[in-house]
Amino acid sequence: MTFKISFIENTIEVSNDYVRCIEIENKSYFYRVVKLLNDYFNNQDVEEELMITEKTNFKIVTDYFNIELNDKKTINLILKNIKEHLDEVTYDKLLKSYQKLNQTFQLALNNIDLPVTTEKDINIDNLIKLMNIKVIKEDNLLKNLYTLIDLITELQNYNLLILINLKQYLSKEELDEYYKYAIYNNVALLLIDNKSYGIAQNYEKKLIIDDNLEEFVI
Repeated sequence: MTFKISFIENTIEVSNDYVRCIEIENKSYFYRVVKLLNDYFNNQDVEEELMITEKTNFKIVTDYFNIELNDKKTINLILKNIKEHLDEVTYDKLLKSYQKLNQTFQLALNNIDLPVTTEKDINIDNLIKLMNIKVIKEDNLLKNLYTLIDLITELQNYNLLILINLKQYLSKEELDEYYKYAIYNNVALLLIDNKSYGIAQNYEKKLIIDDNLEEFVI
């Protein structure tokens, strides 16, 4: 896929075969690019400044202390995936277990002088939601970033992961391993940083925009 940003000379090509990095030393340009992508992510009209050659559904990460692994779209896809993998025997067992639980709870309600009841006609969707399934979030940043790739691989909920200023938090060795994992799993990465880190490291194709707005392709 390619991104054409009106105020950047070079077309930005993104692929599953390498990691595209954009390093923008000019602070106002950095903010402008990130805001543009964030606006697109939030379904705002950015057609005058941004053109993408194919349908792109991406996740953008800016806050590495509060990475969102349990957004509504992801959880709904997980529940759908679970439902598709439940056989009839397992479903019957779950249903019988719920019915027993419901009977026990109903006995307790009989001692309360209030017009309340429980849901008796339960289905598989209700049962799965009852389990309150969530993606496990770790205290380790790299593990959570691996989980993002695993979710994309399994659920196909995004076809691009955009990571803002990730290089501030990971070493070159960690980035190298993460790049390899993304490429192996056919997940496209676009890294945007607000400083230049010099020559491209393994798996990177880089566009540097310096403070004078000169562009360098590495």
